[in-house]
Amino acid sequence: MEALDDKEISGSLITLLQAGEEFVKNNTKKRWKKTGTGRIEMPEYPERAVLECIVNGLIHRDYLILGSEVHIDIFDDRIEITSPGGMLDGSAV
Repeated sequence: MEALDDKEISGSLITLLQAGEEFVKNNTKKRWKKTGTGRIEMPEYPERAVLECIVNGLIHRDYLILGSEVHIDIFDDRIEITSPGGMLDGSAV
């Protein structure tokens, strides 16, 4: 199946983090609830949880693997963030 959206981002860790958050915001659903003075938006996934997952993927990535990339894949029922590398003892995750 073809991806509906695909981006390849390069740059500093801050750039990668911001682009990752933006990618998730643009490709997940949002509900909203009307209030007396406007509306409250309720994202499909808590923004803080998404931020934490992307930060962990970027920080724990194995930078010794040439061409290593962190991937954010959004499915109908979940988000998967994969980061190359393994455990400190050399075992696979």
